[in-house]
Amino acid sequence: MMVELTFKRVVVVLGALLALMTTASGECVALWPVGKMPYQAENQTTVPTVEWFEPQGAAPRHELILYVPGGGYEMIGGRWSREHVCRHYARRGYHTAFLTYRTPRPKGMEIYRTGWVDGQRAIRLIRNEAAKRGYDSERIGVIGTSAGAHLAMLLATSSQTPAYEPVDEVDSVPAHVNWAAPLFCAYALDDGLSGANAKKCRGAHLTKAFRFDARTPPTCLFHGGADVHSPLGSVAIYRKLHEMGIPAELHLLADRPHDFQVRAEPGTPSATWSDRLDEFLFTLRAGKPHPVLDDLSLRVFPDATVRTEKVPLRPASGDGAYLVWYVPERKTTDAIHLIVPGGGYALVDFNREGQLAAYDANRRGMTAVVLKYRPDRTLALADLKLAGEMVRKGAAARDLDPGRVGLMGFSAGAHLALRAATASDGFRPAWVVAVYPAYLPDKDIAFTAETPPVCFLHGDRDTYSPLGSVDSWERLHDLGVQCELHTFATCGHDFHITAAKGTGARTMFDRVWEFLVQKKFR
Repeated sequence: MMVELTFKRVVVVLGALLALMTTASGECVALWPVGKMPYQAENQTTVPTVEWFEPQGAAPRHELILYVPGGGYEMIGGRWSREHVCRHYARRGYHTAFLTYRTPRPKGMEIYRTGWVDGQRAIRLIRNEAAKRGYDSERIGVIGTSAGAHLAMLLATSSQTPAYEPVDEVDSVPAHVNWAAPLFCAYALDDGLSGANAKKCRGAHLTKAFRFDARTPPTCLFHGGADVHSPLGSVAIYRKLHEMGIPAELHLLADRPHDFQVRAEPGTPSATWSDRLDEFLFTLRAGKPHPVLDDLSLRVFPDATVRTEKVPLRPASGDGAYLVWYVPERKTTDAIHLIVPGGGYALVDFNREGQLAAYDANRRGMTAVVLKYRPDRTLALADLKLAGEMVRKGAAARDLDPGRVGLMGFSAGAHLALRAATASDGFRPAWVVAVYPAYLPDKDIAFTAETPPVCFLHGDRDTYSPLGSVDSWERLHDLGVQCELHTFATCGHDFHITAAKGTGARTMFDRVWEFLVQKKFR
């Protein structure tokens, strides 16, 4: 047994030396002084280290990102991690570090115990090195995937609980992180503390390992909707952060499995997750809002729009309800967006929501139609149902597909779109995009397994709580309807109107397009 163990350790040490020789930074540092590593387990063979990657380019950022790889606490998944996270962010000017923690799972302890011990030590070591290496000791973030996301959440939520007794002066350094980004976090719910969720999360609760202490930082969560490690774990984390008033984003990607970033299709949300993280980090330090309308100026005929056409819903009635068609200069899809502006059922915000969204659709080659409905809850639903049928009838004459008509609603308009999508009769859209939907939950919106897929977009600080969108996403997920959800940290209602450049709120129309690509509606 001792000979076998010694041989394994030699192999691991040789592997670590090989990594040292091939790393871009040329430095791999042991976490522990010789003979002082706590919680040693005889079955563990991995040597815990931090591998450093120096920033590239002329203007390095004074920030460090620690990447924590997954592997089920049984192994270290390293190759993709180094190439697509550490080196990716080093190229963007960040200091980065790669954590190798002890595996496999320690016998006689929690599966995460030695990983948590090594992780806390790594954060202390990284903070202790800040001045020497040229980054800010209070600008340290952590990205983790799968089991590494679980470990990242331990580091983020439980830094005020010592994972081990101090072994030297480094352990007097604080162990908190300043932000966290867990991707497809495993083991977050108590029906799946060591594997896939056994009860599909019905009645499951967050693991008590996450303390959510006073140093819990802003967090950006990503999860695939078809993950066997249920996305409801990330949903539960988001709910807790929202309750605590901590800035947070939740990105739930329709149809995507575990490890969604591997072999991601171009143009889909799973291929652009790192851009969402960049936007989240920019949001945390964003300056004054920059109105979107300054860039997307409301000219009569923007460059990408060939013409508009106004069509009354009921020409003889004079009731004021009408459609406006927006035809793109260069058509890239035969699908149609029927856009439903908001206004609290008291008015219709045709320009800032309807026309703005139509011009964006035209820029992407999609035909758009904006509805001016009568601002009354009952009459508005009748107008939308009629409008949907009129758009379908008008599609063929414009060489468009009447079976590919979806709804995009804002605020009360999103509420109205969801009412139409779940109504028992009348027009049924192919998809729904619900932008900061108001008045949720609502007994008149009864989701079923036949509900079309929905993309929810909501500000994290909206007075119409984002939990209305989160609850709706959960209900649809339970019914087997794969939907998308994106919340935007620090954003309120109408977030796209004054969104700062570089933030997710500013690029929210890109999320709509990626959703349509993912769902093959382009």
